[in-house]
Amino acid sequence: MKGKRPLLLLVLLFVIVLSSCNFSVSTARVKEVYPCRSVDEDAKPVDETDVFSSSDTIMYVSALTANVPSDTRVKIVWKYNDGSGEQFIDDVELVLDKSRYIQTHLSLQEGFPQGTYIVEFFINDRQEPDKVANLTVK
Repeated sequence: MKGKRPLLLLVLLFVIVLSSCNFSVSTARVKEVYPCRSVDEDAKPVDETDVFSSSDTIMYVSALTANVPSDTRVKIVWKYNDGSGEQFIDDVELVLDKSRYIQTHLSLQEGFPQGTYIVEFFINDRQEPDKVANLTVK
């Protein structure tokens, strides 16, 4: 019994430390992403494509979320890569209270420079994106 006491104290200490930690585990996720030319009134994709012309003035990405509890944050980050590396364009954060389609878009009156546009979707404080959409402008 004497040899088990240090192990029991160690386990008890571990349980106390874990109970004082603040964990945030969410079941929420971005299930699918859909690059497209437009979205409907529910943010569902219309005319899906991941290839755009440099004369296009708007690009959309629709995303389907799943298992979303109240106060779920979705951060959406737009980046551009002209072949020499990624450049940050913009980001937006949404707060959701249920699973649904969401949309993001980028618009430029003069059209888009050729290259790859990357759209990353992050749930809450996750470091890795849940989903990534790649759009090409030719």
